[in-house]
Amino acid sequence: MKSITKKSVAGLLAVALLLGTIFAMTPASESKAEEMVGIVVGYPCLEEHNTINMYVTTTKIPKSVDSLEKLISYLQNTGKMKELSAYQEVDSTITGFTGEYVTTDRTLHSRITLTRQEGISELSFEFPVYESGMRSVRTTRLGASKDITFEESVALLQEKGYLQDISTFQEFYTKEICFVGKQIQNSLIQGWSVKIGYKGDVSKDVPITYPVASNNYKKIEYLGSNIFLPTSCDTITEIVEYLQGCGYMQQLSDYQSIDSTVTSFSGINAAGLCEVKLVHNGEDPTPVEGNIISVDVQAGTAVVFDGVTRQSRTVKYEQICNGKTYRMYDASRGEHFYTKNADEKNALIAAGWSHESESDFNVVGAEETDAIPVYRLYNPNDGGMHFYTQDASEAAHLDSIGWDYEGISHYVYSKDSSSGVPQYRLSNPNSTNGEHNWTTNVDEYNMLKAAGWTDEGICWRIDG
Repeated sequence: MKSITKKSVAGLLAVALLLGTIFAMTPASESKAEEMVGIVVGYPCLEEHNTINMYVTTTKIPKSVDSLEKLISYLQNTGKMKELSAYQEVDSTITGFTGEYVTTDRTLHSRITLTRQEGISELSFEFPVYESGMRSVRTTRLGASKDITFEESVALLQEKGYLQDISTFQEFYTKEICFVGKQIQNSLIQGWSVKIGYKGDVSKDVPITYPVASNNYKKIEYLGSNIFLPTSCDTITEIVEYLQGCGYMQQLSDYQSIDSTVTSFSGINAAGLCEVKLVHNGEDPTPVEGNIISVDVQAGTAVVFDGVTRQSRTVKYEQICNGKTYRMYDASRGEHFYTKNADEKNALIAAGWSHESESDFNVVGAEETDAIPVYRLYNPNDGGMHFYTQDASEAAHLDSIGWDYEGISHYVYSKDSSSGVPQYRLSNPNSTNGEHNWTTNVDEYNMLKAAGWTDEGICWRIDG
């Protein structure tokens, strides 16, 4: 073994120094990403219509953000919160940000609010707006004195561009002559509620149901909403005139263009609850021809006035016109179901029914020669089953023994017509709930007969 000389030691030291220099020049590995912590934060935000509201969310921020000032900067840099000048453009009384920033064992909580000039508070304002041919209500928060009067609040809202001049609403409806309102006071915020006044009296907020005609979909349906109704409207005639004047409800001719059996309006006006309905051929409320799609009465929509419980009643009418009738099948019960309502078809598919599209057929127009209505009924007993018949007497008999009459399903040609293709009806003799099958498919027809079904012949003809 060679001995280590002074010269070799000096060489080793030189190598070590060189390696140290090299290591010193080597970039350090990237540091780990900064630790993030959860935070529940509330901060002001600018929304459409120049509205300032408070937005509360759960997010994560770097652990180094340990003061309210750093948090404000971080939220602004990440695009969540605007610069102070943006809020000042909406409300010139804003002077800065303030808030609290506290740490708990599990999370961080922060609330950032806007500070204002001395004596200025953040108040909540509720006010009417007129847009897109309708009047609605909007709420916003603005800086104002707690001692602000109602007249000053109206002027403030108009100055900020939130509330139109009274002339705008008078163009909407001439009876509206002034603003009326009340001060709102609760434990957190104080503000003003602004609504429209009417000639001779103050309006009342009334739950009301009224018909709306849609020519786009060739149907009439009933909408429910709360409307400011003058107290002077104490008859259905006056309510109809008011709704038509406000643009909520169409003229009678609009409904008649969709359903010629509509002759007039009728309804109730009791204890603040108003309902306007269409009268068909002198009978209220169901049209003689049927054009009725559904009547939906739900206990959950009951409204109580003066101890009297009333339930909202949604009635939809649809023009009988050319379209598709869908055949659906429930394998669990062996039931076939027919509907020309696409929404009903989709709902059944979602519930597990099969759409037998190869057996769909075209609807016959009600105005066509030899067109006859097909009535739809439902047996609520023995698991339920739908039944279709062109025989009004048969429909009336089933209705009298407990079946639910569901109106006209669609129109077809009479079986003696020279138009269309025949549709056969068969019944299952082993069924206890009235199971039938309607088909234009001769192979299906012969197969069911061979399986023991009772042949009831041609029931009608369809536009295949």
